[in-house]
Amino acid sequence: MKTNTIIPILSATLAAALFLAGCTKEDARPDGGDPGTQGGDIRFEIGFAPQTRMATGADFKSAWEDGDEIGIYAVKHGQPLAASDNSIHNVKLTYNKADDTWSGPVYWPTAAGDIRKLDFYAYYPYDANAADPTGIAFRVATDQNDATGGKDNYTLSDLLTAKGDKNGEGFGKGETVQLTFSHALAMVQVSVPLPGKGSGPGESLTLTLRSVKTKASLDLRAVDPSTPGSGITLATDDNAPADIAMYRVEQPDDANYRTSYTYRALVPAQELTRGKELFRFEHESRQLFGDAPLASALTLEGGRAETFTRELSAAVHTVAVPKGMFQMGSPDTDTGADVNEKPRYWVKLTRDFYLSKYEVTRTQYAAFLNATGVPKADVGQSAKAEVDGAERSLFQVNEKGWTPKWNDATGKWEATGDYPMIYVTWYGAKAYAEWVGGRLPTEAEWEYACRAGTETIYSFGDDASLLGDYAVYWDNTIGDAPSEVGTKKANLWGLYDMHGNVYEWCLDSWDGNANYPTAATEADAVIDPLVTTGPDRVGRGGSWLDPVWFCRSACRNFGSPGDSYNFVGFRVAFP
Repeated sequence: MKTNTIIPILSATLAAALFLAGCTKEDARPDGGDPGTQGGDIRFEIGFAPQTRMATGADFKSAWEDGDEIGIYAVKHGQPLAASDNSIHNVKLTYNKADDTWSGPVYWPTAAGDIRKLDFYAYYPYDANAADPTGIAFRVATDQNDATGGKDNYTLSDLLTAKGDKNGEGFGKGETVQLTFSHALAMVQVSVPLPGKGSGPGESLTLTLRSVKTKASLDLRAVDPSTPGSGITLATDDNAPADIAMYRVEQPDDANYRTSYTYRALVPAQELTRGKELFRFEHESRQLFGDAPLASALTLEGGRAETFTRELSAAVHTVAVPKGMFQMGSPDTDTGADVNEKPRYWVKLTRDFYLSKYEVTRTQYAAFLNATGVPKADVGQSAKAEVDGAERSLFQVNEKGWTPKWNDATGKWEATGDYPMIYVTWYGAKAYAEWVGGRLPTEAEWEYACRAGTETIYSFGDDASLLGDYAVYWDNTIGDAPSEVGTKKANLWGLYDMHGNVYEWCLDSWDGNANYPTAATEADAVIDPLVTTGPDRVGRGGSWLDPVWFCRSACRNFGSPGDSYNFVGFRVAFP
């Protein structure tokens, strides 16, 4: 059933007759005989029970789409369905949207004059192999993602059932059989607002529902129209938990980078245990971050939706950086370069990687703090957590709001705006990067990405007078803190603020050696360099407090990994 507006939640009581798609189809018998001589064809009115979205109360209705197929069974009124040889046994009806009718070889299975009445049972989607209505095997698709062709998988995973007995009397020959379908499975729905420049996966964001059972058994005898999800039991065989790629329903865009999406997955009713990771968020086939574990067990009920909201302010918008060769350090034309930037040497990066398009923002960092349960710290104090096997300072809480602050009323860390996270230690940057599934860039990766294929003093050339177009630095800074990320021009690879705004922590240690290695030719290139000795850590890029000299592509700086500064932030690299 193909629809953009299904939410499979039934109202407390089923309406007597809400028929969104009805039909009175009269077909000639397949053998060309007179339908009236052996019962005639059956007229159907087929629709849906009212759907009500939990919590909001907004109504959502289902709709049949052209080519939808349902299976029909019928037995003498009051008798149970049998495993085989029912009066009508798994006959297929197909919906024709053009004239709003159903077609199929379904006839009253009675001789002329027979006044027996019938009870009807139906299900969707039709399965030609469903020979036994007391145990129809059903498995939802593990790929319900629209982006990979899973839309049909999603709609065909929407198990629907109906029972028609005309208020306990059964339907007689010539009467219109009314079938009101209800949703038998549970729905998991996630609303995902994507605020801020730093968090823009958007179109390529995918969600996975983690480790749920996908196989169930349908017993049509047990379908009760007043009990959503009745007749469904989890299969006990061949039903190992699996991940489900969720279906995305488009939502309208807000202004400038602010987009909201809704994701859905259909699954059999089941209980999910406490501590389970429910969702995983991915962008361009890499994990953004895993969901926080369930605080308590969650029961998914048939015919109902469990709705969630997940803030992806921690999700990082990235730029692809191709592997390659480059000369690291200052060119000879840069006569003012520091000794620790020379001699220039060849570096070979052997792996493509992704790098944050923007510096990580304080809003993104607050999401990390809340998701990982970092405890309260007051203004002027350090927020702490375990990093690399020991309790470390993540950042110092700033009185002016340049970092996240703890809200006693909500019991959460809060921050707003697209300003870079500052006062963050190297340990705090590393912890965030690993939480979102990445790491800090190596110093070589950072300079390679900053240069974006150039060999000049800056990524835009050698003319320092142009720096104000690309960087927030001493000459154009406003106020006593960095500017919002992305306010200046990007470099040639689409990366913002590689010059200025805030220094950025790198993965490398600072070994105290002022000179680079010697690699004067490409043949001697250093492969994927990473310095792991030394007490300090490298910072690159310059800041809002610095003159032009510190904002050069090759300029190097360093600091203690446990210290925090109002001019140091970071960005994240991903494999």
